[in-house]
This record gives sequence, structure tokens and C-alpha cells, in this order.
Amino acid sequence: ISETKQKIKDEIYSSPTTFTTSAKNSYQSINYSRATDLIVDSKSSLILFGTAHGLAHETIAQNDYNISPITGAGDYNHLSVRSAVAITLDRIIGDYK
Repeated sequence: ISETKQKIKDEIYSSPTTFTTSAKNSYQSINYSRATDLIVDSKSSLILFGTAHGLAHETIAQNDYNISPITGAGDYNHLSVRSAVAITLDRIIGDYK
């Protein structure tokens, strides 16, 4: 992750705003509307998605923002990464004009 962030910084001379995702809610989580605003206002952004057991707590703590989990009708909110990426990107940039 640090190498990717450095490559972005080297290319555009600015560190990316970093976001993590998690199936677990956190008091530090931001909603999709806030994520959209931050992404639009930043020069570059990096969104990290975990697989299986998710991202390590250390990884989440080292990034700028954690996006609220995707919730549905029930308590179960674990999705395949492909589905989570699609839903998250749609919620963040789907209606952006």
C-alpha cells in the first residue's frame, strides 16, 4: 500500500486521499455522500477493499477515511469483493455530475 501511495505521489506530486472499506461499522466511518465530496475535492484518491476477513486494523488506521459498510435488509452484510466494489463505486460516483 505504501509503495502504491508513493507511486501516485511521484506521478502527480501529491499524496492520494486514502479510503478503506469494511463490513464492520466504525465510529470513524464516513457516509458515501461525504466520500464523494472528499474524492471530488482531492487531486487523487485510493480506495482499498479487503477480502475474506477484511483489511487489518492497522491498515485501516493508517489511512485517511473508512467508508461506512454496505447494509441491506438483514444483519448479514458480507459481500464478494466484486459486488462490494461495484456497489461502493456506484454510491460514490454513480450520481455525480
